[in-house]
Amino acid sequence: MPKLSPSTLYKKVYSYRLRKLAPATRHAKWNDVRVPPAVADKRRIIDGVLPPGKRIDYAQSEGGEVESHKEYTNTGDTVVIIGGGRGVSAVHAARQVGSNGSVVVYEGAEKYANIIRETAGLNSVSDRVQVNHALVGPTIDIAGDQGGADTVSPQKLPDCDVLEMDCEGAERDILAGMDIRPRVMII
Repeated sequence: MPKLSPSTLYKKVYSYRLRKLAPATRHAKWNDVRVPPAVADKRRIIDGVLPPGKRIDYAQSEGGEVESHKEYTNTGDTVVIIGGGRGVSAVHAARQVGSNGSVVVYEGAEKYANIIRETAGLNSVSDRVQVNHALVGPTIDIAGDQGGADTVSPQKLPDCDVLEMDCEGAERDILAGMDIRPRVMII
């Protein structure tokens, strides 16, 4: 084993203790949206936080939805999202609608409804993102435990300018049963 000078040894021990006692708190990003540690790739993250100097950016996460919101969602719009996932497209929609608009999310899995709330908070848009732990239309494939989710009939969806649906095959039934007529549909 090579001999270490006292200053080198101090630096190594000091930096090790700093990492253990005060780990970095940078969050991973998915398509330029900060996501909670529970969402990030655990294989590259230790203890739920990124190591110093590391950054994960899933640049294409929900890419089609995000690009559609950038192109078609306007300031002041009301956006309804059925199947919110991890909240990436909800954050982008909230950025597009600005402080005069709103985003209403329906997510059937309790875990993901909570993740969407956390993602909105991390990105400072929770003031315009309303997350409903609810299923819209038929239950086809819920990623996780429903945990007492409410059921919303497609006929009871609120009026909106933009409707985004990523609901694992329930889209057709929802479209057939809804009364609203949004300006844009992202499916």
